[in-house]
Formats: sequence, C-alpha cells, structure tokens
Amino acid sequence: MLGGILLEGSYLESEMNQKIPIKITWIENQEGISEPEVVIDAEDYFDFEGSMTDALIKFKKEYSNLLKKTASLKEDPKKTGQMKKIWQLGKELAKFNERVKNQFIILNQREAFSRDLGISERYIRFFMNFSKYFSLYEVINELPYGHYRIFCDNADQLKKSNLFKKEKKLLFTNFKSGKLLPREDYRIYLNKITSQTIAE
Repeated sequence: MLGGILLEGSYLESEMNQKIPIKITWIENQEGISEPEVVIDAEDYFDFEGSMTDALIKFKKEYSNLLKKTASLKEDPKKTGQMKKIWQLGKELAKFNERVKNQFIILNQREAFSRDLGISERYIRFFMNFSKYFSLYEVINELPYGHYRIFCDNADQLKKSNLFKKEKKLLFTNFKSGKLLPREDYRIYLNKITSQTIAE
C-alpha cells in the first residue's frame, strides 16, 4: 500500500487515451468497518503524468459523495410509484461515470455499486440504462417497472430498427389508455418487431 492506495502487479494494459484501469475493493478501517479502497497496477501508478495520489484521493472523494447522494434514492423497483427515484439513482451513477471516465476505467464497476448500494448488479444495470433511455420528465411513476425494463433491454435493437421513438411513445399511450400489454406479452411483442425489422 502506498499513501492509502493499494498497488497490484500488472494485470491489464491501459486503454487508449491513457485511462488507468482500477478496481474498487473493500478493507477494514481501524474501527473494523469495511470501507471502499482503490486497487491500481503499480506500473500505472508510477507512470501516471501528474500526481496519481491526488487523482485517487479525488476519485475516492467522488465515490464517497456518490454513496451519500444515492443513499436516500434506493427503492425496490417493483414497489409502485418509485420510478422517478430510481431514475435519479441511475442518473447519479451515470454522472459519476462521466466525471471519472477521462482518467479511470473501473473494472468491477457493477460489483462495486452493487455492494456499496446494497442493490443487485441486475438492478444496477437497469437503473443506468433507465436514465440513459428516458428523461426524468418522461417517467411515469405508476407505469410498471417491468415494462420499463423490457423496453430498456430492447432499446438498442429498437434504435437499430428506427423504432425507438415510436415504441416509447406507444408505451406511454397504451398505459394512459389502459391498453398496456401484460409484461411477458410486451416482451414477446418487442422481440418480434425488432427481429422482423432485422430480417427484412
């Protein structure tokens, strides 16, 4: 350990633009409480232009602030009326990534988020995609989580098929008019229309 930073032997080359691969791990402090720590390749540490120690201290501060900001936003997505909170949580995770992405690649990002937020990796993935594919003003709290998730799971294929905007609008229209398909029927529907478009 150097200055509170854990060093490892080389395990991965940095990506282009000299981004540094790191892992977020956990160690016990003097009070016996587990807290986040950063693991970095020793060679990357000494080759970094500028102060790596300062950069990592800043990263750890950003990460601690993220955990504080999201503490009040954690909700069970299956609980009715919580989708705006869930969107905000996903947005905070995405904003954190934007702030650190120019310097670091977090190799175990979802695992770290999952442990420190107490949320499954599956939900972490959905929360981030949810804030990516929907804006806050679009989110309807009462629209079921399952339908948002199925839409997000198919979002890339809908974009490739030029159906993204059309199907998003239809999702809201059907909900408001009481014509929303049951969840599994909706999954089958989206899979079908994206497969047909790709095959054409």
